[in-house]
Amino acid sequence: MARLLDDVQNYELMFVLSPELGEANTLKKVEEIKATLKAAGKLTNEDVWGMRDLAYRIRKQDRGFYVVLNFSAENGKGITELDRTLRLDAAVLRHMILKTPVGYELKTLKDYEAEAKEVEKLEAKELAEKEQKAEERLHPAKIVKKAVEKVEKVEEVEVKKPVKKAEKVEKEEVKEVEAAETEKEEKPVKAPAKKVKAKEELSDVDEKLKRIMDNPDLII
Repeated sequence: MARLLDDVQNYELMFVLSPELGEANTLKKVEEIKATLKAAGKLTNEDVWGMRDLAYRIRKQDRGFYVVLNFSAENGKGITELDRTLRLDAAVLRHMILKTPVGYELKTLKDYEAEAKEVEKLEAKELAEKEQKAEERLHPAKIVKKAVEKVEKVEEVEVKKPVKKAEKVEKEEVKEVEAAETEKEEKPVKAPAKKVKAKEELSDVDEKLKRIMDNPDLII
């Protein structure tokens, strides 16, 4: 029993049918091929891709109806007969039978299309990055200008508030100085009391000396 299990192999069959069959005959042909396959083994998955463009012309045809069938069978049993049947069928443009390895991940057409979209997104992103880098290499001045503008903007934000504060303090100090000078000009200057008294005494002495000099009776 263990030997029989070891002889079981998984396969994948892809075949392309001629578009000249028409819809009804195409579906009928697919069922015929599935019946031949079941004689060789057990069908495990069916993925109909439908009408698609061919990679190159086959028997004057540019399009074909694609079908992928996965099945398991005893190693080599019925595979040769299946291959011969498909090769002799005029409705089959191309076919291919492959052994699938252990751990093979089965993917449908939708899975392949989703992967293709992800690849396109990555390629578009990489292309955009390359174009941006190329633009930067061609115009380094623009990059420098942007960097300078960014630095200047940051410095302006940091210095803006302290500068305004310093200007306010300076204006207040100027106002205080001007007010002090105005008050000084308006306030009358008073001579010191001692100086005034000394000046008055000096005037009295001068007056006495004058009277003595003018007196004719005074003998010096």
